[in-house]
Amino acid sequence: MLNLQILAAITSLALGLASHAFGAVVSGNIEEVATDKGLLRVNGIDINVGTIPVPESHIDRLINATPRTRSPHPETTLTKRTVNNCCSYGCSRTCIDGLSTSPDPPASADCAALKSALEALAASELVGAAFPCNLPNQALCPNFSVSPGYERAYWYGTCLVGFINLNPTGGPDESYCDYLMAGIITSSYDECVTTQGKTGGYCLQYLSPGFVYALELRHV
Repeated sequence: MLNLQILAAITSLALGLASHAFGAVVSGNIEEVATDKGLLRVNGIDINVGTIPVPESHIDRLINATPRTRSPHPETTLTKRTVNNCCSYGCSRTCIDGLSTSPDPPASADCAALKSALEALAASELVGAAFPCNLPNQALCPNFSVSPGYERAYWYGTCLVGFINLNPTGGPDESYCDYLMAGIITSSYDECVTTQGKTGGYCLQYLSPGFVYALELRHV
């Protein structure tokens, strides 16, 4: 059984922002950003997983929030803090350039491989429950939790998909599901890259207090 309870190290990070960018714009190698980085061997490939701190100015631009201090813990267990399950809350997609420092979109083959791996990962986590509800060692959703101001990211090759908790510090952690992370890849790639010719896209949930998040697809 794969264990997805990866604890993040505390870090401070300066990230450059494009003027209209949405996601966690990474300067340099993402290996240096996700300090809690781990490798998961799924479907015959190694996919990366990690937690990325997201700039406050970046989050504030999205939801018109007041200045906040980042939560001191990138991730917490389900028992230590209030955790809102966002798996049943949908989001609205926007296609955009500038989510990454790369001028190119992620490679289609890399995104397809990442999607396939995440689907296999979600299936492997099933314990006494009907798909897609799964949490390792429990017959419940979801698979992971993220503190305000942080992003849970999976990436392979040039393709990254991430879940960003947009709650202010002091607000709840948010939990999400691996099968939904897989599902956002194809829909975002088809609409944003293939159809609109953008380099990436994000899906924003902002209508329900405490369940405010974004999913992004971009070049690593």
